[in-house]
Amino acid sequence: MGRQEEDLSALLPDDVLAAVLRRVAPRGLAACRCACRSWRALIDGRRLLRADLLPHSLAGFFLCYNALDLPEFLARPGADLAGLTLPRATVVQDHCNGLVLDWHGVLNPATGRRAYLPDPPPLPALPEEYFLEYDHLAFDPAESPHYQVFSVPSVLPAAFGRGMVAADPAADPAVHAAVSRSEWPPSPLVPSVFSSRTGRWEERSFVREGEAAGTVADMDYDSEVAQHSVCWRGALYVHRESDFVFRISLLEDTYRVIKPPKEIEALRGQSLVTLGRSQKGVYIAFIDSKRHLCVWTFDDDARDKMDWKQRYRCDLSGLALATPRRYGRWILQNANNSRDEGGNGNDDEGVLALAGQETEWDSDDEDILGTEDAIQGRYGFTILGFHPYKEIVFLHTSFRGLAYHLKSSKLEDLDDLYPKNYNDVAGFCARIENAFPYTPCWMGEL
Repeated sequence: MGRQEEDLSALLPDDVLAAVLRRVAPRGLAACRCACRSWRALIDGRRLLRADLLPHSLAGFFLCYNALDLPEFLARPGADLAGLTLPRATVVQDHCNGLVLDWHGVLNPATGRRAYLPDPPPLPALPEEYFLEYDHLAFDPAESPHYQVFSVPSVLPAAFGRGMVAADPAADPAVHAAVSRSEWPPSPLVPSVFSSRTGRWEERSFVREGEAAGTVADMDYDSEVAQHSVCWRGALYVHRESDFVFRISLLEDTYRVIKPPKEIEALRGQSLVTLGRSQKGVYIAFIDSKRHLCVWTFDDDARDKMDWKQRYRCDLSGLALATPRRYGRWILQNANNSRDEGGNGNDDEGVLALAGQETEWDSDDEDILGTEDAIQGRYGFTILGFHPYKEIVFLHTSFRGLAYHLKSSKLEDLDDLYPKNYNDVAGFCARIENAFPYTPCWMGEL
């Protein structure tokens, strides 16, 4: 901006300048916010960017596969994804309100901005034979442009941690017994937290409110749970071992352990439980042995009686598919094949260049096919995640992606979720290991 233009804009009253900026398109408004300090203060103070730049729509899903080097992106029909920057790390660790956490750091795919994070410090109080830290994003752009990354400890599965220690003749049985009997999670819980405001990791102490989940020995499960988290109403909800959830207050330095619903607790960590955010807040769901999709919402209105409330119990057996529209198919990016075919897979990031489709995805008014077209689910159903703004659960069975509308019980086919030649690469080990819904955020900087 030239000096003369800068002087002229300074002559405008704040109300007039704010009225002009309200008419600027989202990407242009993000650029205006970065032009100078006075404009940034005006835009933030009047909350001009909040209406257009905050995440408010589902653009698609990041899918992480076994035996593939890169995650794939499943794009929703109608989403404007031209120029979307996709992560080139092997694993997407977390997503929160438009920011993506991977092994390199934090990326905003909508703006292409990235911040590389230093390695977090080790947690000396927790022996690595028993515990492992998982990183989770906490970001609420409606409250602040700054984000935090929480490195939260988790008890390793018995087969990988305590079981191996117990079988090691060189291990001290007294130490093993002491760790196994110790309360979990401890109070205080002291995770390492990275703040974009300070640019460094710091240990933060969170005092537990209420009871612990049990002892370390009680956290018994066969395999690692999908370490999903949800940022909601000033708290970070983290899915942990044996399907407990840690509710970490971002402002009060306290946390609470939320027990799973009784139906999930009875399975003792043997079920595939998914934590996510949807229309009513924080949701948890799983599919039982009879193919019932069971969904609960978290009630945090009464501070001393925080609990899950069952919202839906849906029979998935014999469901029919909604008729796909002409332009209603979701699009898989196929990043792994693009790299093999000479694409930009060696870069830190790749740019997605999908043309916007003519029809917005919305199956509310679509017809249902007859029972002869029902999905049989040869290998059963698995939950991919929740639509963040509608009560829709995304599923996959065999290699197909499905959208299940909880209110209407409609089921829609999203197309093939496996990349080209994936079965040839992975064989019987082909599977989606993790999935994250992506909601674009047009905030300017990280």
